[in-house]
Amino acid sequence: MRVIGATNRTLEEAVKDRLFRRDLYYRLAVFPIRLPALRERREDIPLLATHFLAIAGSRLGRRFEGIETESMDCLNDYSWPGNIRELQNVIEHSAILSDGGLLKVPPALLSNALPSSGSGAVLGLNRALESNERRLIEKALKECNGRVFGPLGAATRLGIPSSTLESKIRRHGINKHLYRPLV
Repeated sequence: MRVIGATNRTLEEAVKDRLFRRDLYYRLAVFPIRLPALRERREDIPLLATHFLAIAGSRLGRRFEGIETESMDCLNDYSWPGNIRELQNVIEHSAILSDGGLLKVPPALLSNALPSSGSGAVLGLNRALESNERRLIEKALKECNGRVFGPLGAATRLGIPSSTLESKIRRHGINKHLYRPLV
């Protein structure tokens, strides 16, 4: 018998923080596979969108010729916080609303759309926001002695889920262990 388990958490960190059993981790970690988030593999977006459109078209009894170029650009620029399921929902929602043979994605469905890379002012703002986010995370980690999880953890202090904070820590390359007191 084979068991396949999936999580959006870093189990190695959970084991170190004593939030996940070490013996269970080693039972599960026989053949780990890391599947990057959709925003880390943008080249898959057109292929997946076309696939989901074919499925939605089949369910609706309609035939779509493809996805409008402007809509595909929006799909490629979006950050996809909900990952592949969000993409599938956006395509299905758009297919239901679409009148013609080409799928048009309403911009309102992509509420967190990333700015186009052509705007220098926007890129400057994004860098400033990233820098501020990093500073806030580091401050919270310092105040919580490097602890991420639990009621006394940095995630609670920042008001975000611990899995989100773990993701942001990895994205910023922050070493949370530097904020733990020496014993």
